[in-house]
Amino acid sequence: MLLIIASLAAAGIVVGLIAVFTGNSTGDPRVAQTNDNVQVSGTVLPTFSEGGDPAIGLQAPSFTTIDFDGFSREVFGAGGASDTAKVIGFFAHWCPHCQAEVPAVSDWLAGNTLSDGVEVIAVSTLVNSGRGNYPPSAWFEDVAWSSPVLLDSDTDTIGNAFGLSSVPYWVVLDENNTVLHRQAGSIGVDAFVDLVDMAAASRNN
Repeated sequence: MLLIIASLAAAGIVVGLIAVFTGNSTGDPRVAQTNDNVQVSGTVLPTFSEGGDPAIGLQAPSFTTIDFDGFSREVFGAGGASDTAKVIGFFAHWCPHCQAEVPAVSDWLAGNTLSDGVEVIAVSTLVNSGRGNYPPSAWFEDVAWSSPVLLDSDTDTIGNAFGLSSVPYWVVLDENNTVLHRQAGSIGVDAFVDLVDMAAASRNN
């Protein structure tokens, strides 16, 4: 797997460094760090790249997976409307920028209350037992991440469905699962709060 460090700049929001991946991830067969039974329905989103994002205004795909405790979680519900707007973060345990981003966002979540109807979800993706900071379950526990953490498959099914090209990766959806914003890179807490506010504002329109 190739790790490339890059610096990005996006209008309106400062974007930091990202980790770009190639190849497939591998899970540890001794413990559930990935979910081989991920199910995705709906149209996959185009791969994200800087510039005009063709995914804005499209309905995101639905998916069913599990968390680290093995509990099933259905997100969005068969392409239908959900009852929350969502900020979804995709993170890889081995990515140094994710390792900086996740604790900072976790601290904010611990000290703040989300607006009614807004949810933050983490997706653990690109899992590789041969790389550092493994397993991701221990990492999320160590940083006291308090919102749901959902497991991608060994072949990164959820990430691919959402157009993942690098990590960290953020997707904002309104309560009808419409894509409001996608962004790659280490964005920092202030920009994360902007994403949360964007999700909250979509419920008030």
